[in-house]
Amino acid sequence: YIMCQVSRALHHRKLALEMLLTGDSITAHQARDFGLINRVVASSNDELILSRETLRLANTIAQHSSYATARGKELYYQQRELSLKEASVLATDRIIEDISHSEDAAAGIAAFLAKQKPSWKGR
Repeated sequence: YIMCQVSRALHHRKLALEMLLTGDSITAHQARDFGLINRVVASSNDELILSRETLRLANTIAQHSSYATARGKELYYQQRELSLKEASVLATDRIIEDISHSEDAAAGIAAFLAKQKPSWKGR
């Protein structure tokens, strides 16, 4: 299972094959450079650093509409295997659908126009 994920995540196919054949480990910085992880936090035995960074990311995400976040995540995974043209059509259709039917889209537009923070409803 992990081999399948790594071979798809790495843009360097030969590197993925080398990792599979040698069983060599890589550092966190190499994993970031290869696109396997998003970021590296300071190395420390203190788990508070990792917890703080994790909470900061979670809080940033939580400030956005939960509806839009869920729909965006869903769309991201749906479009990954499509051609660019097919993905663009799917994204455009989804955005139009969401703007037409989502309370959060209306709240976001209204807040933007009023130069205020939106009050998300999650729908």
